[in-house]
Amino acid sequence: MTRSVFRYEPHTIRTDTSAGATWEAACVTADCHEESGPQTDNEAADMWALRHAGRTGHMRFRRTVTGFADVTR
Repeated sequence: MTRSVFRYEPHTIRTDTSAGATWEAACVTADCHEESGPQTDNEAADMWALRHAGRTGHMRFRRTVTGFADVTR
């Protein structure tokens, strides 16, 4: 029989503000697969959705924010 000893250490997770974040908007109307692509700020993704809605009449979007985190002991 093999015995193991586990040692647990506390970890902390924090937002990495130096890496920035990206925002994306995607139309979820049936048969429409248009997306804003990664944007460097929230307003750019929102403006894309507003222009798309005005041009097509599509009114439902998925918004995604991607950020980064650092874990330390």
